[in-house]
Amino acid sequence: MISIKSQREIELMDKAGTIVALVHKKMKEVIKEIRLDNQQIADLIEQLDGSLKEFDVQGQDLIRLKLSVEEILLNFRDHFGCEKKARLVLRSRLGRKSMTLYVAGEQFNPTLTGQEEEDEFRERVPGVLFNIGLSTEYQYRQNNNIVQFPMPRKEINSAWFLVFALVAAVILGLVGNHFDENVKSSVNTILTMCYDILFGLIGMFAAPMVFLTMITGVYEI
Repeated sequence: MISIKSQREIELMDKAGTIVALVHKKMKEVIKEIRLDNQQIADLIEQLDGSLKEFDVQGQDLIRLKLSVEEILLNFRDHFGCEKKARLVLRSRLGRKSMTLYVAGEQFNPTLTGQEEEDEFRERVPGVLFNIGLSTEYQYRQNNNIVQFPMPRKEINSAWFLVFALVAAVILGLVGNHFDENVKSSVNTILTMCYDILFGLIGMFAAPMVFLTMITGVYEI
């Protein structure tokens, strides 16, 4: 016979195993290592298309990331040579996605190029990589050049917030009719106070902005 305590321990272990399984399901990692020659860079960019789609990156975000990765890899190749190795790591942990490029060696920031290189690149690819709106982060740690690429996040449509607010207001209004007068009075006091604070903050920021805008306009005349 299994004691009640043992049964509870088994149930807790089962629940813990389920939680761990769910966490592992939410975690995903893709690691790609290449040499910085033209062929392997081209192959990586082609494979990156499918890998990023697995991480729910689509449309313009997909194109931007691929162009950005290709540009960074080419800059590393020009500096270190074709035999240097690079490692690209894509991770997804509990909904937080990241893409990081590692190249071992001396410190070199591939996001900064000279004016001549920039002008030449502008002639080759006019306005594509310089206007894609990506801001990569560069770090140098433990003899590694590390480039962090920003991964897009799913944004909730603001219309859903409006719908939620309307539904919540209707529900609170219907429930509020069944409250005692004392409770209604307390709730009304709290809501009135929040209303006054909110519009007070809006007024506090709006007035200086209007004033500064008028001063700037008069000054530029």
